Amino acid sequence: MKIMQKLKAKALHRMTISKLIYLEKEFVENRATKSDERFWKELLEELRWQSKFIKRGNESLSYFENVFKDYQEKFSNKN
Repeated sequence: MKIMQKLKAKALHRMTISKLIYLEKEFVENRATKSDERFWKELLEELRWQSKFIKRGNESLSYFENVFKDYQEKFSNKN
């Protein structure tokens, strides 16, 4: 059972890292404005910090998706 939990945690961590790489690429390619830049930096910092917990398998990717949605809502309200 512990082996399956470890494998699941590793897969979740890889998915999180992939998501971070994708977000960074999006940020760079979109040539964000100053307000966009602050938004994306805050989001990436939050996700990086939370990825420490994913390594240990204590959190799920749905948490990251919720964080991302919260930031999207916050960002869309600024426009």
